[in-house]
Amino acid sequence: MRTLTIEVANGEEQTKLACATCGTEATQRKMLQTIRLTIEETRLLIELRDGLHSISGNKRRDSLSRLVDVKYVESRAISLDTVVYTITWLGRQALADAGQHESATTLG
Repeated sequence: MRTLTIEVANGEEQTKLACATCGTEATQRKMLQTIRLTIEETRLLIELRDGLHSISGNKRRDSLSRLVDVKYVESRAISLDTVVYTITWLGRQALADAGQHESATTLG
């Protein structure tokens, strides 16, 4: 099977697949996991919303790993020790749901 498209809407991920041999198409759906954001995760999402963010070397990535797991953030390795993180639509939605979409000033 090969992936044709991946769409995310209303908390659901829909993946359209096609058989590489015969072309028969299939759709796979799954509900996306949501999490309660910590203050640190909220700050990270706000930083990512404002642009790319990279982490180099042995710095901790625990909070970002959790955000990647629930698809609020995408990660891309650009070298052996550097990863670039970008916020996804789901991450922006999580910020909006948390009431943090206007500014980071409420976080202190």
